Amino acid sequence: MSHASTRTITLTGLSAHVVDVEADAAPGDAELHLLGLPELSVWPARARIRAAILNSGTPWPDARITLSVTPALPVYNAAADLALAVAALAAAGLIPPERIAGRVFLGELALDGQIRPIRGVLPMVAAAVRAGFSTVVVPAECAWEAAHVPGAVVMPATWLADVVDQLRHAAFRDHHGREPDPAQSPSCAVDLADVPGNQAARRALEVCAAGGHHLFLSGDGPATMLAERLLGILPPLTGETAREVAEIHSLAGHPGRVPGVTPPLSAPHHSETAAAIFGSVAANRPGAVSLAHRGVLHLAEAPEFARPVLEGLCRPLDSGQVHLAGVGRSVRYPARFTLILDARPCPCPEGRDCACIPEVRRRYRARLAL
Repeated sequence: MSHASTRTITLTGLSAHVVDVEADAAPGDAELHLLGLPELSVWPARARIRAAILNSGTPWPDARITLSVTPALPVYNAAADLALAVAALAAAGLIPPERIAGRVFLGELALDGQIRPIRGVLPMVAAAVRAGFSTVVVPAECAWEAAHVPGAVVMPATWLADVVDQLRHAAFRDHHGREPDPAQSPSCAVDLADVPGNQAARRALEVCAAGGHHLFLSGDGPATMLAERLLGILPPLTGETAREVAEIHSLAGHPGRVPGVTPPLSAPHHSETAAAIFGSVAANRPGAVSLAHRGVLHLAEAPEFARPVLEGLCRPLDSGQVHLAGVGRSVRYPARFTLILDARPCPCPEGRDCACIPEVRRRYRARLAL
């Protein structure tokens, strides 16, 4: 019986932290104990790790295994599953402990031993490299995204059994492919020249892009077309800005946006909840306003949005970030964007003859008077 240690990464907002995972195997009943995890997460994590190991064809170690996570996690991230599993197996002598010591392991385990993709792999791998751990094992579906982090040696894994076998024989395969998938890579395929006429609207877009102003469109014009065309005349993303935007989309579960030059466009529907607009602290997921960071947030039919949503826009417009507080923790997401609001003169559906009296029109437009 022995001791083994490795590392994983946890996220709070976009802030990533290296977490040490230690495992100790001692004589006794074949049990698994987890320390440093939230109480409500211990039983599900223990059951998931045990089932994944057994269904991978690896016999459960005949030992009392204790896993310790440092620092203690306020909220458990399933991306730590793989690190906990390999640490337990290394402590039991089924994997050479020295072969996991210098690596970072990221991945959620399914009950059958498959390694599922995770959200936020881009900021996680970047944090590992900054901390001096360049070799990172990630789910195979996330390898292409993780490989865009400079200095990272990415090792893709699909099954826990493959990870165990490759660690035993020191035969891990590096991921070298950095070519983007054309079906996933965002590109600006629209141009302001596509908008016929509408000289006043075109001029408004140009002033908006040049001066960093927000824009309010009134009437029955092609607001969505105009909002999309604004991306083509905004300054391209570069350096740190492009990386930050890519990390936000990675955390949201949009792996197709690797660091690129095209500003993002976020256009939430007025029926979406406040959590979808501003983000969720419990799920550690950014909302639509953060997905528009360094790009455009388009609120079509703006008077139809709930008043708390419209009022909540004041903070990110002023500070450039969203601050969310939950039980025991708080997160901040960047949210510096160009806002485009559009509204019809009255609540009548588009294409329908209007019969609204002036008072109805006034009350409808007054919803934007915050």
